[in-house]
Amino acid sequence: MYLGDKWEHLFALGEERLRAYGDRPLSTGQHWLEVPKSELWVF
Repeated sequence: MYLGDKWEHLFALGEERLRAYGDRPLSTGQHWLEVPKSELWVF
């Protein structure tokens, strides 16, 4: 979803969900996701 200044991406693996933000849209389908430890927040 485009938020005006960035793209919001929703990822799922089983019942786990992850929300990430990026500067460009992603195509529909499967993607590899790599997140540096310093940039990961867990709530």
